[in-house]
Amino acid sequence: MKIKKSLFLMIGLLAAVVSQGLFGFARTAEADRDVEQTVVIHNLTYDKLPSEIQNTGDEMTDFTGEPLAGSTFTAYDVTSVYWDAYDAASGEHLAKETAAIKAAKKVDTSTMNGKEFPETNTDGLAELALSIKAKTGSAIYLIKQTGFPAGVVPAKSEPFVIGLPSHDKTGTLREKVHVYPKNEMPTNDVKFIKYGIDSDGGKAVLKDAKFILRKKDGNYYNSTTNEFDLEETDKEQAAVFLSNDKGVVKAEGLVLSPGIYEFYEIESDVATSEKQDTNPDNNYKYHFLINPKVSFTVSDEWKVTKYNYYDQKLQPKELNAPFGDNLAEAYNFKVPNVKKEVDDSDVRNGQELTYTISKKIPEDVGNYSMYKLIDTFDKRLELCCNEEKIIKSIKINDGEPTGLSPKFSMGPGTNEFCLTFTPANLAQHATKTLSFSATMKVKAGTDLKDIDNDVLFENSFRDSKDEERVQTYGKRFVKVDSRTDKKLEGVEFAIKNKNGEFMSLAQESDGKFVESVTGCAQDYVVNWVAAEKDATKLISDKDGNFGIYGLGSNEENYYTLVETKAPDGYVKLKEMKFTADGAGDAQILRVENKTKGILPMTGGWGITGLVVIGIFGLASGVTYFKKRNRLTEK
Repeated sequence: MKIKKSLFLMIGLLAAVVSQGLFGFARTAEADRDVEQTVVIHNLTYDKLPSEIQNTGDEMTDFTGEPLAGSTFTAYDVTSVYWDAYDAASGEHLAKETAAIKAAKKVDTSTMNGKEFPETNTDGLAELALSIKAKTGSAIYLIKQTGFPAGVVPAKSEPFVIGLPSHDKTGTLREKVHVYPKNEMPTNDVKFIKYGIDSDGGKAVLKDAKFILRKKDGNYYNSTTNEFDLEETDKEQAAVFLSNDKGVVKAEGLVLSPGIYEFYEIESDVATSEKQDTNPDNNYKYHFLINPKVSFTVSDEWKVTKYNYYDQKLQPKELNAPFGDNLAEAYNFKVPNVKKEVDDSDVRNGQELTYTISKKIPEDVGNYSMYKLIDTFDKRLELCCNEEKIIKSIKINDGEPTGLSPKFSMGPGTNEFCLTFTPANLAQHATKTLSFSATMKVKAGTDLKDIDNDVLFENSFRDSKDEERVQTYGKRFVKVDSRTDKKLEGVEFAIKNKNGEFMSLAQESDGKFVESVTGCAQDYVVNWVAAEKDATKLISDKDGNFGIYGLGSNEENYYTLVETKAPDGYVKLKEMKFTADGAGDAQILRVENKTKGILPMTGGWGITGLVVIGIFGLASGVTYFKKRNRLTEK
């Protein structure tokens, strides 16, 4: 009996040992077989992010976004952080899980070695096998998007937490775990309306004007690649946007990163920056000078927030979003017609006639570099009034003029006189009518048939003496804060030529030296001197504008802008080279100043302490060597 009991006991113990070994082996084999699980990224893009949908781990059809190629995701192991936070949190599982996920998302991954997914393919897919082994509970990963295709808003890419292993509802380990991170890739439609102001001052939408688009201080928009990747040398390949029959210029579906974008007008069948036909009956083109015509700002949220443009009277305007039908505006102009009337058309020998010349001052007169009214009268007429009387007859809207200072000129023995106005002086009267009168007498004993008296408006855009005129060049600038674009007033500059000489201006009338000119310097004699102290200073006005006309052409010369007095709190500008433009002077050169900034005094001895220590050390050293020398001598 004792032997049988011992035998049964041995058999039972052996069975228990075998059983324990088999089950233990089975669990180990299962764990070793499933040490990794594949996570599949389905990267989707939206114009605007939709409401969140709970991922199930399985493939889902609930998402409507478009697949996004070119994204990169990185998985970081945050297992210990997650479970420490989970154990420290109070409440039920859901509350503890929420606290743990929050803690995991706050982990600083900048110094961690993550495991990177391959770049998403054209279907927005990327796969990566991740370990499911962890000392306690599930392995927890924080997955962040670390690579962004052009147009994606990084701030809208949320990191997410995933725990492995992941099982389906039946408890079966998933072959692959599917997750659907979303990106926002907003597109923008931008538009403005183009107007033309005709010779009589009438306003109408302008069809078929052409524009190209660039990022400020950057490249031009390429419709082939849908990117701003065309440099200045290749801007002829830039996408061209036309104004339609309602005058609207529209660019749709643009992917725009934060910054400022600018529409530049280019030559077209309806508008030009070049000289034009002198005959208004030939339906000459509208002229344009100001570029960029319209600019707009894209925020950090990748949305258009405002437009900047000039209104009909060339006053700067800002239009904030939303825009609706209230569009930003762009204007082109034709040169206004000049009119001449006589008080009597049925004349006799010796009769005095009064001719009245009138002309609307253009809205864009500030862009003109020349403004002359030339009266050419028939040789059978004799001018009966002098310079003083003609100038005194000048009216603005039939009222007394202010701030014009016109110049009268007439060569001896000629039948032509000229009134020259400074465009900048006329700008305050833009859109008003300027007029003056001249008295003529019919010479006795002449054939009185068809006596002509013509008046010509000679200007920057169309005139009858283009082929005989000596052209001068110039440059306009605007002084701004480099960060805020604030216009800086009262900044002083000198101009230096390629020979190192400084520009010195003199009055055209008496040759007297001009110490300084605020704004744009016109109608001065340009001289060059050796010393900067003898140079004429150009000073920026309240709008930051300054400039000079009367320089040599850019084909032969370059010039250097020297800032002689910086605004308070700003760093003085380094010398800036530039070339002179033509009389139209379309491009205004930005001149930026950077602020000095404010640095604190942080306590301690600073450099003074170092100097004191240095002096003390030097003195100690001298004393030491003196004593040593004395001992040596003894």
